[in-house]
Amino acid sequence: MTNQIHFHVSADIAKTLTVEEYEAIERAQDGDTRLYRLRPLMARFVVEEAGQPMPHEIAMQKIGRLNMEQMANVIKGFFEAMKDQAIPKANGNSSASASTPADESRPG
Repeated sequence: MTNQIHFHVSADIAKTLTVEEYEAIERAQDGDTRLYRLRPLMARFVVEEAGQPMPHEIAMQKIGRLNMEQMANVIKGFFEAMKDQAIPKANGNSSASASTPADESRPG
């Protein structure tokens, strides 16, 4: 496995979020970060280096092996990708910018 976790986030994929998953995002943005809520959610958006979706179980394992410093970087990268692609702007439009991979080897 590589030292990076890549996310593919788009407005179409974000439309499939459950209410529970969206609540986990809202809570995390409000400072109530619970890894047991975020890890399964983030694993849905993990892709291989070639951009193909990673099987959920493998993504869960990969995220689960991170140390806490790496996890902080991955969470930051995930929320940047969500903000850039999936969270509607004030006028209701999504950004067209690409999602950003989180480099788990880079100090935060």
